[in-house]
Amino acid sequence: MKLPFSDAGFHLQQLFDAKIRRFVVRLAKNFTARRNYVISNPLGRPAEYGELVRPLARTYDDKTIVATPPDRVETWFSQEWNTE
Repeated sequence: MKLPFSDAGFHLQQLFDAKIRRFVVRLAKNFTARRNYVISNPLGRPAEYGELVRPLARTYDDKTIVATPPDRVETWFSQEWNTE
């Protein structure tokens, strides 16, 4: 299996336009994203954006900002891939 790999300078929209289903993107350490769905809140103003997701914990102003726990963890082994 061949998997495209790109860094943070690459535009994700180009991968989506090319209809590439699976890819790997290397991002900055302080990268944050939002989920692609909005959680409904019965009280108060309706949310406009999805939940904030932070893959890695970091510190800011001597306070730790915790990482978001993963939705799932997957591990695989392949005889075809050589990592040396």
